[in-house]
Amino acid sequence: MIGSLFVGGAFFAKKMRILQTKTAIKGLEIAMKGFEVEYGRALGKTLGDKVGLTEAHDSLAEGDLLATLMHLSTTHNPRKVRFYDPPPAKGQVNGVWFDATGVARLSDPWGSPYRVRADLNGDGLIPDPAIPGATVHAQYIICSAGPDKDPTTWRDNVASWK
Repeated sequence: MIGSLFVGGAFFAKKMRILQTKTAIKGLEIAMKGFEVEYGRALGKTLGDKVGLTEAHDSLAEGDLLATLMHLSTTHNPRKVRFYDPPPAKGQVNGVWFDATGVARLSDPWGSPYRVRADLNGDGLIPDPAIPGATVHAQYIICSAGPDKDPTTWRDNVASWK
């Protein structure tokens, strides 16, 4: 009986972390779209070169990208609009935290960074990181490496387009 409670508790904890991850991903997606509505231009086109946002490679949800969305930097958000308000991380896990140099970083419930890709050419398609040669119809795609913390193993990754 105690064993089944432990297994049930572990299953519930995993499901809860996945739900937290989906919520954070949706929040980031809404924030990026909010930036576009506020400023009349896509965040990817505004910050793409400056933060390494690309269509074909993952960028991390950190630094200028996160600072812009959280209104910590007015360089790209001169109106100081707070588009994203993530919870503070506990021990650099499941929320926003600042490294020793003051750079804002966002981690999932397993302590890994969120990964972002943006449609920069305006065709509405982004290469699917999970399926080589396939594309995702989206302006932004965001994912977490999931419980195994390996972004290359897709069986447990949490993704905005799935």
